[in-house]
Amino acid sequence: AEIGVVLMLFVIGLELEPKRLWEMRKLVFGGGSLQMCLTSAVLTAGAIAAGMPWRAGVITGLALALSSTAIAMQTMAERNVLNVPVGRASFAVLLFQDLAAIPIMSVVPLLAVNVQKDDAGFDFIAALKSMALFAVVLGGGRYLMRPLLSRIARLDLREVFTAVALLLVLGVGKLMALAGLS
Repeated sequence: AEIGVVLMLFVIGLELEPKRLWEMRKLVFGGGSLQMCLTSAVLTAGAIAAGMPWRAGVITGLALALSSTAIAMQTMAERNVLNVPVGRASFAVLLFQDLAAIPIMSVVPLLAVNVQKDDAGFDFIAALKSMALFAVVLGGGRYLMRPLLSRIARLDLREVFTAVALLLVLGVGKLMALAGLS
């Protein structure tokens, strides 16, 4: 299931051109950030009111503010609403959530409690490690993998492209797992 989600996000990343993202910037960054901020704030407040420690409440609020892109996109495609204004706005919010998942995963180590040391302090080393790893993955994707995938696509061999994409997804997944970010 995790590989399926990663592959789906990979395909969305391949299909979404920076030009289209720029055209949708108000919906993506305006509407998406508004949805994430309001939803996570309400859910965090609810979790804290239910007796959770504030750190757990923040993590819970952020996690529950995210939607399943795979399910939402499939449902919108089945109902033919992707090309109407509400469908584009929903897609923009889903896209922002997918983009926000990366910084959220970087923030979680800051909020984690080190049980072995019984330490409630921030784990800056883990947070820096995860942010550095994300920078390496993003930079490698932009400057190494994009040209490689373009060359492979020009070969017009779908099986080779699919195999390389699968290897890329599994490799990034393994790298993230080694860093403690499944």
